[in-house]
Amino acid sequence: PGAYLRKVRQEGAVSGVEIRLRRRDGRLVWVLDNTRALWDESGDVTSYESIVVDITERKQAEYASRASQLRFRRLSDSNLIGVAFGNMMTGEIGEANSYVLRMLGYEEQDLPLALNAVMPEDADLLTRAEDSRLLQQPEAPLEKLLRARDGTLVPALVNVTVVDSRRDEFVAAIVDRSDEARHRRQLSELKEFFRFILDASPTRVAYVDAGERVVFFNQKYLQWYDTTDDAVRGRPLREVIGDEAYLFAAEEIRRVLAGEPRRFDATVARDGRTWHLDVSYVPHRDEDGTVLGFISVTHDVTELRELEARLRQSQKLEALGELTGGIAHDFNNLLSVVIGNLQLCDRQVGAADRGRRSLEAALKAATRGAELTRRLLSFARLQPLERSAIDVGRQLAEMRDTLLRTLGANVRVEVQVPDGLWAADTDPGQLESALLNLA
Repeated sequence: PGAYLRKVRQEGAVSGVEIRLRRRDGRLVWVLDNTRALWDESGDVTSYESIVVDITERKQAEYASRASQLRFRRLSDSNLIGVAFGNMMTGEIGEANSYVLRMLGYEEQDLPLALNAVMPEDADLLTRAEDSRLLQQPEAPLEKLLRARDGTLVPALVNVTVVDSRRDEFVAAIVDRSDEARHRRQLSELKEFFRFILDASPTRVAYVDAGERVVFFNQKYLQWYDTTDDAVRGRPLREVIGDEAYLFAAEEIRRVLAGEPRRFDATVARDGRTWHLDVSYVPHRDEDGTVLGFISVTHDVTELRELEARLRQSQKLEALGELTGGIAHDFNNLLSVVIGNLQLCDRQVGAADRGRRSLEAALKAATRGAELTRRLLSFARLQPLERSAIDVGRQLAEMRDTLLRTLGANVRVEVQVPDGLWAADTDPGQLESALLNLA
């Protein structure tokens, strides 16, 4: 913690830091921390302000993904099938296992390989991949001729899928069809291989045919709708997702089946919370361009939307603090003049004077206004901190009226303070600001 706070003081603010914490019940949680330092007028750090988001579920998903990647790497190294990794933007195959290198007559030091040199037939395939971000159904590997290093063409089954659309990265599973006896066994392995990849994905993926029937889906899709394989496979999409969701997406479905890729946001209320979803529909065409169906890819962006909302609220509060500080500063100057003149009048009015009582009431009210102004300046970080020993119980009792005015008539405020409560060494304005924020 000390080193982290020193870094915050040096840089002024640190954002996006992942920290592992232990809760009071002993359970470990992960949080995303954004902390900034707050200074007084002399340039000394007086406190820190943090926005903390619980990312435990995301970290658990990342660990599960890493385990899946390890199993995937072991499978690719087993040489049961060929595996190659590439980038559509650069047009290169950057990695390939020994199965692919041996089949095409290359050595590991020959990598990276030019994509158009190895897959001369596949310009159309890669163009569709760049447009749709998902090339083919896992159940439908393509028969392709790959060019070996010596120029010969090697018949193979190729299945390509995009694994990171943001960086145009794809993985290709390749089966050598030179041996037909081996082909039938490896075809089954190829299907299982891509089923494993999609089931390990944190996104929900489904394939819907032109008749709007759900043909393919991964485990995340089943988990979201809390259903079984038999209740989804071959069933109408409207029956699977429900009338409300179908009517919401009906226009997007119509347009994607007309050949237009679609992307839209959806908000779903379920399990006592609101989920924000990023949904993509990608049309699937045959060689003649006829739309055979579409692929649905749904990302859960709830955590991102919540973080954006917190950031916007923090910016609003900061702007409100600046506005409050400016008004309070001017009002404080006016009150100083009023209090000064009332104090002069107090000295000139005798103890028995009939107007003295009204003068004392006016002076008390002006002093109270100055105290409220000091609190506003403290809230806006424009008032220097004045730490002292504070009677918390007394402070709460004095704040009761302020809380009632702030919370409204529908909220009842009760102050309960235990006997023997120790004094707190803090700035009164900061304590009041913290209590107001809690309320």
